[in-house]
Amino acid sequence: MKQRWRTRKKWKPVTVEEMRAILKRIGGDEVKIPEAISILKKVPGGWLWIVPVCPLCGQKHQHGGGSLKDNPRSFLGFRSAHCLKDIEPGQYLLVEKK
Repeated sequence: MKQRWRTRKKWKPVTVEEMRAILKRIGGDEVKIPEAISILKKVPGGWLWIVPVCPLCGQKHQHGGGSLKDNPRSFLGFRSAHCLKDIEPGQYLLVEKK
């Protein structure tokens, strides 16, 4: 499944494996990107990805998953964590719970 990531104000589909290959190619293979296990929830008008336990702060977060017409799995991928607002914001890989 293709994931989305933002670059130069455009969304480009990319798989997790492709992103890891890009990071390795630019010397980021030493960078550890935490995975945030998320659960898909249908809400009025759309989808939410719920992160019950953030890998950075241990708290619960949620991320948008698009409207009901969208494929919510296309919203998985690299996201900014909704924590550590007073410090440099963290990022993680939003993945679906199996």
